[in-house]
Amino acid sequence: MEDKITAKVFLDRFYKNEALQNKLEKETKIPPYTNYSNLCLYILEADATDFSSISNVKDAIKQYLEKNEELFSYSSKMDEDADIVFSVLPKWLDISPDYFRSILNKNTSNTLEKKEQIKKKVKEDFKYLKNPPKWLQNPEWKFANGKPLFFIGELDIVPEKNRAKIYVFFNQRDETYHIINQSD
Repeated sequence: MEDKITAKVFLDRFYKNEALQNKLEKETKIPPYTNYSNLCLYILEADATDFSSISNVKDAIKQYLEKNEELFSYSSKMDEDADIVFSVLPKWLDISPDYFRSILNKNTSNTLEKKEQIKKKVKEDFKYLKNPPKWLQNPEWKFANGKPLFFIGELDIVPEKNRAKIYVFFNQRDETYHIINQSD
């Protein structure tokens, strides 16, 4: 819980640890933002590529440890950095934990400076032809080899209802197109 291992490593270890899973299956009093019957299921369903998911799992585990009076140390560094990053991210963008770590400049502690650097990095990396995507659901910007793809545009699949869209991305490296479908 001290940010010493990545979320992916933690989840990989959790998937293989039956004793811990059995213990957490018994924990049914979990945070209200979860839709699962126990803490084990909540963690098993976590998406290691989604920053919000990882942040929520970390918080749920922290609450569990506090409730059970377990000794642990907790670093709020990731939470503080997340507050900075998410305060400047555009609404049409959600980022992975790996990208999150890549945009944080470890050499500066000045919050305003960090915000400016993050804005600049996002503007450099997330390019689009005319407009950014207007997602029907959560943002799903496509990546390849850790780099954001170029957004071409979106098309209504059901124009009269505007309930389904496809989003087209282009990988400039290998000249391939990638499509995401979303619907209400």
